Amino acid sequence: MQKKLFVFICLLLFVVNTISAQMSRASMLKTTTNMNRAEVAAVKIVPDWSGYMETPDLPGLKVRERHYIIGNTQKLDMEVISAKHATGNFTASTCNENRTINGWQTITLLPNTPQVLHFETTDACNNGWWWQVANFNILTNWSDWTVDQGTQIKARMRYNFTTQGVKFIQVELQAPQTCRFLFATKVCQADDVALNGWRPVQLQQEEAKVYNFDLRNTCQDGWWWQIKNYYKNSPGFGNDLELNPTD
Repeated sequence: MQKKLFVFICLLLFVVNTISAQMSRASMLKTTTNMNRAEVAAVKIVPDWSGYMETPDLPGLKVRERHYIIGNTQKLDMEVISAKHATGNFTASTCNENRTINGWQTITLLPNTPQVLHFETTDACNNGWWWQVANFNILTNWSDWTVDQGTQIKARMRYNFTTQGVKFIQVELQAPQTCRFLFATKVCQADDVALNGWRPVQLQQEEAKVYNFDLRNTCQDGWWWQIKNYYKNSPGFGNDLELNPTD
């Protein structure tokens, strides 16, 4: 009697397990067969990011990428990081024969703050991954020196940032002899040079000094500067530490 009871229990467990397995399989098949081709094509499978890529020509700049296809559209994501405040134009492509097919995007980068750019294309060409950057400019790097031919005063500029992240203009000036003058600068050609204020400057011979200007310009498409009221061997203006005094 006990042997028959044991066999009966084993058969019962086998039947229960079989029913459970059939139900699981049916559920799995149902989940799969309910998705049509269009729905399967729309599934977004985003790969992991690549490793960071750097170029020795642009130290402090790093990029990484990922690309994937949704339907007939190829998506290209590019993450850009700069060690310093910078601006630049970027593009990415999976077509070696046309590396700018997806257009350029212009961005402003904060120090060590990743920014992700999104590109997409329906072009069927897919034979690798390339990125390009143009007009990359680290805003806090000094420009080349420029010289006023009449006075031989030299000037160069850069942008800088307050602790609150507000951008302003810095100008370094140097003169071959002791002098004083008024100085103005702008970074938008369409603006009046005096928009950021005339700054009184006093320089000793071969002395280089840095002056700050509020950035009031309406655009940033270059750099221009001007001097007036120039005097050689002048006693100067006294205290000239005030930001943006005007005459």
